[in-house]
Amino acid sequence: MFTLALSGSELYLGGQFTTANVGGTAVITNRLARVNTTTGAWSALTDPPIPNSGNGVNNTVNAMVVDGTNVYIGGGFTAVGGIIANRVAKFDTLANTWSVLGAGGGNGVNSTVNALVLNGTDLFVGGAFTSANVGGTTVTVNRVAKFNLATSTWSALGSGGGNGINNPATALALSGNDLFVGGQFTSANVGGATISTNNVAKVNISTGQWSALGSGGGNGVNNGVGALLAKDGILYVGGNFATANVGGTIVAVNRIARFDTASNVWAALGNGGGNGVNLGVSALAMNGSDLYLGGSFTQANVGGAVLSVNGLVKFDTLTSNWSALGSGGGNGVTSLATVRTLALNGTDLYVGGSFTTVNVGGTVVPANRIAKVNTTNGEWQSLMDTGGGNGVDGGVFALAVSGSNLYLGGFFSVAAGTKLSANFAHYCLSATNTAPTITTNLPFTARGDGGSIFNIADVNDAETPAGDLIVTVTSVPAGITITNITNTNGAINAQVVADCTAPLGNNNIGLQVSDGSLTATATLVLHVAAAFPVTITTNPTSQTVLAGQPVTFASDATGGNVVQWQVSTDNGATFVDIPGATATFVLNLIATPGMNGYRYRAVITGTCDSVPTNAATLNVAGTAVVISEFRFGGTGGTAPENASKDEYVEIANNTDEPLTVSASDGSEGWSVVAAQPDGPPVVLFTIQNGTVLSRTGHFLGVNSDGYSLSNYGGASAAVGDAFWNHFDIPSNSGVALFATTNPANFNAVTRLDAVGFGNVSNALFREGSGLLPADGITNTGEYAFVRKQPSSTGFSTDSDNNQIDFFFVAVNPVSYSGRLAIFGSPGPENLSSPLNYHPGNGRGQYINVALLEPLQPATKPPNQVPSVAPADKDPIHGPIGSLYLQRSYVNRTGQTLTKLRIRIVDLTTDNRGTLVTPQGIQRLITSVDTTVASVTVKGTALEPVSSGQGAGGINSTVDAPLPPGGLPPNATVHLRLRLGIKGTGQFYVRWTVEALPQ
Repeated sequence: MFTLALSGSELYLGGQFTTANVGGTAVITNRLARVNTTTGAWSALTDPPIPNSGNGVNNTVNAMVVDGTNVYIGGGFTAVGGIIANRVAKFDTLANTWSVLGAGGGNGVNSTVNALVLNGTDLFVGGAFTSANVGGTTVTVNRVAKFNLATSTWSALGSGGGNGINNPATALALSGNDLFVGGQFTSANVGGATISTNNVAKVNISTGQWSALGSGGGNGVNNGVGALLAKDGILYVGGNFATANVGGTIVAVNRIARFDTASNVWAALGNGGGNGVNLGVSALAMNGSDLYLGGSFTQANVGGAVLSVNGLVKFDTLTSNWSALGSGGGNGVTSLATVRTLALNGTDLYVGGSFTTVNVGGTVVPANRIAKVNTTNGEWQSLMDTGGGNGVDGGVFALAVSGSNLYLGGFFSVAAGTKLSANFAHYCLSATNTAPTITTNLPFTARGDGGSIFNIADVNDAETPAGDLIVTVTSVPAGITITNITNTNGAINAQVVADCTAPLGNNNIGLQVSDGSLTATATLVLHVAAAFPVTITTNPTSQTVLAGQPVTFASDATGGNVVQWQVSTDNGATFVDIPGATATFVLNLIATPGMNGYRYRAVITGTCDSVPTNAATLNVAGTAVVISEFRFGGTGGTAPENASKDEYVEIANNTDEPLTVSASDGSEGWSVVAAQPDGPPVVLFTIQNGTVLSRTGHFLGVNSDGYSLSNYGGASAAVGDAFWNHFDIPSNSGVALFATTNPANFNAVTRLDAVGFGNVSNALFREGSGLLPADGITNTGEYAFVRKQPSSTGFSTDSDNNQIDFFFVAVNPVSYSGRLAIFGSPGPENLSSPLNYHPGNGRGQYINVALLEPLQPATKPPNQVPSVAPADKDPIHGPIGSLYLQRSYVNRTGQTLTKLRIRIVDLTTDNRGTLVTPQGIQRLITSVDTTVASVTVKGTALEPVSSGQGAGGINSTVDAPLPPGGLPPNATVHLRLRLGIKGTGQFYVRWTVEALPQ
């Protein structure tokens, strides 16, 4: 249930329910119903003159407003009472008929309605829609609109062609001729002369003139608005913001602020430097000069003399004093719980939310999600039932007071401890009745079955409906528990559990049934049998995987459902619990080299016994670190004479966990070693013990006599982490990474990875038959061998076959020593380079890549935009035109990003080979900024490896512009990739995101 409204004696309820009068005679009510508060009779809102016309609405009701005998509803529905009505409709409570809001066949708006405000014959509507009078002559309205009840016409709110705001409205409040709108928008009067507004604005309902709220250039608050309250020329604004008058003189306001509509001045609420509360505000209510705030906060007057308050606080608007609500040191509701709704009735303030106790800090009073506080003396009371119940078993979202009756709406199922009350409850005085009667049954259970639901008794009463009777358990033998007692029209069901200490045979349990004033008792006999044994039905199986790859062990059993996975690191001699591995019968891991030979098992526990599965062995066949990119020559940069020594070898951590270098034999660390055709291997460089390779991080070794790519990615961004000199790696050589610095131990046991050409005689320095050409690359050029990244994981490929695992890429895609190069670029990375956040293997949790417009397919604008306009043609790299790929990148790393770039890992480009048919040819080009629906999509700049390079291919990167100071956590940057179209046909492209956290 989301909303309530009272009209006379009729209470109207809207939400996601489908039946009413749960526990009694059910009434079918699709998401909208009414109950007579005098007679207690439920009814659907139907249209009798039309047979089978329906019984409510077909989707969520989010808002409701009452005008005499008419009820106006808004939400996500598209039909009411058997007629089409899009998201907004009217119900006449006298004629019992539904009406659409529209003219000439029009019947509502095209997306969700969140808020309604009524002013005379004008109904103001706020939400996520962009057009009104759907089905008739459409009226463009952006998220806020007006419907005239007298003329049945829709109209936009704006001037000079303006028609609303640029993002959804969540709250509305009316004061005189000003309609205040709250949400998360940044501009108003969309379609006309746009006004910059931050999350709150006003529109004059007579002139259509939009205005920002603020002075000296100020225009709102710096985060979302969730609650508005207008009174006596003052607008009170609640939400999750921290400052107001954004764009002007900033005012520190913590989640609550006051705006003077006459002077256009924002002000904080507080004294002595205080300015609000420390967490979100979700509800506002006002009585006289007292403003009441509900939310999830724990402190008020933040910035001044801080006051401890839990979820509820009062602010005196005359004295600017904050006050806790409570007596004897009490200060609110359960700590960290949320107050979601408030209702005033005289001096009593009714409070609903997610709490279970009130008057925290004073005399604690149990109160389940609903309580009352006297605003005069601060006395808290739970809403007690005569049977001892004190609230409901789930969150309260809506309250309505009518006379001596209090109505609750929310997501609960039981009130007063035992009364079935699905999402709606009524609190009133109990009547005096004759005592109920109890008929007990004979349930049967076994030790260790985890608990079963039984019909333990049936109850009845002469005056009170059986479903309203309150059933409690008064005495239970040790080892037995009776919980989750429910009453369905007098049939009493409960969950019965007998643990390992429960006495076998018949056990006597005391029952008590009350109608609110009189009580009856009886003895329930429960028979307990022997425990169910745990039987293993599935054992985990041994597996062999590559390091860095996921591995899954599965088990299953009967008679038990508590699982603890364990690991043995000593060949099964001892097993220890794996922390957190208790949720399911499945264990998911990422294999690392150190896990090789580990054994895993599950211990499955029933109520009375625990049984281990057989142990499975994990064999890690590969390694977590690879040689990811290299070359044995280049161009020499500005010194062509050093081209043969323009060499580097890049090492990559091929996992999502930090990797600390540790030698396997107690030596100083790891070695990268080159083979010689006619001599012993040569150590190029070492990586010392204790060096940490970040998750997906790199280590770069270079030849200091000729390496020319130090400035790739920025000034000195790709300098070497280690160096060698006075040695030129032979063109037909190979290199290997060993987990030792001791040459005597350079062998297959300590080798972590290797790559070399086909004619390398020592097999330690290549994998498989080696790279082609077999004698290596003897030409000079800007080229490199780059390890492939498959789309499924984002990790580098390591199949123990160099020729399969590497691309040969070059800036000039011609033949080198007989091997044709794919168009692309070298891209060396070191310890300080950005990290790989490819979405494979869950890395999307760090940087989320989403479509620029989620409502459109990836192949449609604005997510994918082809262009053959002259401005989008590059005579060399894209003579046919350009293809723009536009995405949103969200920083989920928890850290500010100081650099963000995109690396192409595969592309239908020159010499790539067949990926799709027919296949085109594309090249990566620098792009410029553009604007899509008021959103700036930033261009990306190619990071060249040599001067004059105008495009890129596989392994090429583009730099993403970030705001000054970097991209904060949870912030979004919208980026566009530009692919120049050099040859017609289909295209294929994959990229990975690389970022440098602060």
